[in-house]
Amino acid sequence: MRYTTAMVIERLKVKPKNFLFSLNKTYLPDFDPELTLMGGQTFSWKPLSSEGFFLGITQTKAIIAKYKRPYLLWQTFPNRDDFKFIEEYFRIKDDLSKIKTQLSQDPIVGKAVAQTPGLRLLKQPFYETVFSFLLSSNRNIKLIRKSVWLLAKILGRAIKIPGIAQVHLFPTTEAVASARYSQLKEAKVGFRAKFLKLTARAILSARQPTRDLTAYPGIGPKIADCIEVFALGNTYVTPVDVWVKRLLVELYGLPDNKHYLFYKKWLSNRFGYLTAYAGQHLYEWYRGRSRAK
Repeated sequence: MRYTTAMVIERLKVKPKNFLFSLNKTYLPDFDPELTLMGGQTFSWKPLSSEGFFLGITQTKAIIAKYKRPYLLWQTFPNRDDFKFIEEYFRIKDDLSKIKTQLSQDPIVGKAVAQTPGLRLLKQPFYETVFSFLLSSNRNIKLIRKSVWLLAKILGRAIKIPGIAQVHLFPTTEAVASARYSQLKEAKVGFRAKFLKLTARAILSARQPTRDLTAYPGIGPKIADCIEVFALGNTYVTPVDVWVKRLLVELYGLPDNKHYLFYKKWLSNRFGYLTAYAGQHLYEWYRGRSRAK
């Protein structure tokens, strides 16, 4: 297999304490794992207590990762060394230096970029992104993440990671579709259980997934845009949640009584193909700033 120059892979000579496996080392400048993995774009990661490592799950694999500037140290399970997945998931080919230079032409986004320099957009697998953001309605990040990991524990396939423990993967679409409501309730999903099951069944019954994401039960414009950005890689849009709307009103002087599409179009017209990056930097910066007040 051939790799791009951005995917320079080497083996660590020393295994991390208690880990019974080796890690790959990928050049990845400008990366903040806490901001990227524990922010608002994914709920499928959690920190491990050992040496700054993080654990992530998808429907097919688990990922162990740590950032040691300027390298991402990682391993995938149960199939090891999935270089292609890592390159796509972390959007290794995105030129963050160029992106941040262009974004900083807007003075407000420039402030956001300066405060969130290591933020990267992720490109997550489609189905777990759909289910994760179905859980996001009227909830904070902590509660969404809690439900995602409970769903994995209740419905996900268990795999073993040497030297760590048994890990449950994100549940498959089939598992969500066939789950009992009592199982979903155990994951603290509330009224969203209905939407999880209906959407899972709609996906399985369709000949191919529809690009009209709002056709799925429980998916409105904001959740659809989350899926567009974080799973489908659409950088021309960004989700407009309560934080983004507040900053548009406060910092850009937009009216506060417009419908969702008004703010979405305004952002797309202003930032073009970098709208997703602009939106995520603004979201993480403004949310953090507001919570610190």
